[in-house]
Amino acid sequence: KLVAMNSAKTLPDIICGGGWSTLAHLGGLEPLTEYWNNYEYLDEMTPATDTYIRDLASLDGEIYNVPDGYILRGVFVRTDWMEEAGLNVEDYENMTWEQYFDLVKKLTDVENGRYGIAFRGGSMNLMAFREYCQSMLENGTVFLNDGTYNSIYTAPEALDYFKEMYGLYLDGYAPEESINWGYPEMVEGFVSGQCGTLIQTPEVVPICQEAMEDGTWKVLAYPRKDGAEKDVMAWGSSTSYEMSAYSENKEEAWNLIAYLTSPEVNLEYCKRFGCIPIYKTALEDDYFKNGVSRGFVDRLMSENMITAVDPIEIAQMDYFNTELSTAEIQKYLLGEQSAEDTIANLNNWLATEEEKVQTAE
Repeated sequence: KLVAMNSAKTLPDIICGGGWSTLAHLGGLEPLTEYWNNYEYLDEMTPATDTYIRDLASLDGEIYNVPDGYILRGVFVRTDWMEEAGLNVEDYENMTWEQYFDLVKKLTDVENGRYGIAFRGGSMNLMAFREYCQSMLENGTVFLNDGTYNSIYTAPEALDYFKEMYGLYLDGYAPEESINWGYPEMVEGFVSGQCGTLIQTPEVVPICQEAMEDGTWKVLAYPRKDGAEKDVMAWGSSTSYEMSAYSENKEEAWNLIAYLTSPEVNLEYCKRFGCIPIYKTALEDDYFKNGVSRGFVDRLMSENMITAVDPIEIAQMDYFNTELSTAEIQKYLLGEQSAEDTIANLNNWLATEEEKVQTAE
């Protein structure tokens, strides 16, 4: 719809949400570089905001969007289960991947109907493995960048990472029915007391606050590679603000964007909506500094953070993420094909599509 509106030059003054790069390529967005560089609150932004503007808001040297607040994954955990298991929550506040896998196993008690992980076996079941692989390989893309078109899934270590991640399901640390779980089922599995950990984003915090008892859960920082020089993590804005190139009210449009993203408004917005503020001062607010969401904040403050991204140049990536990879991985989980064949099938599709893009340029 936005592309059609762009063709007719009828875009609204301000656009929110995804698809900004397409509109920017089509000339439908006004560059915000000068506005942003002269923004009165620029010096108060978090390091994550600087990274966002560089990696997720810019195209060909121009800035095209401003973030509203950040979403990233954290580990929702049943702290009461941890205490029962004799585990110190503080020991896991900056956990490595090794600690994460160990925690999932220690929280599993099948006889009492408790499982260590709310596992995503349904749609987009590649996500956890992709991010684990990117983190361990310290590679923010899904390609090896070695002169071939091969994906990171063909790296020598990737097969072990694959088996380790999906082994959490195959080895009984997740409910059997979670082979079909997507987002809502994962969240329900955690808040209902069936699963002890859930990797999800900040919008789940209000759901937990409403459905769970205080003091029984919190959010820990997303796992990282032990000793990594590059801290690779998938994250981004919950939405973003863009300005139409065809707007006749550009100063007024920027003034509204500036107001919506000002420190006081941004803090209240993020509390209510369930995302992480863009300002350093907001992160000092007790809600984020000491509350259940502190794990998200801790993770965003990483000084060597690298943004994990999908190859947006491949037009059919949504199909790959939601359908093709889902089907391939479910074949593995059901014992219908080997891990080696699954990885080969994923890589063959990605390599073929990437070659098409690169050779057409």
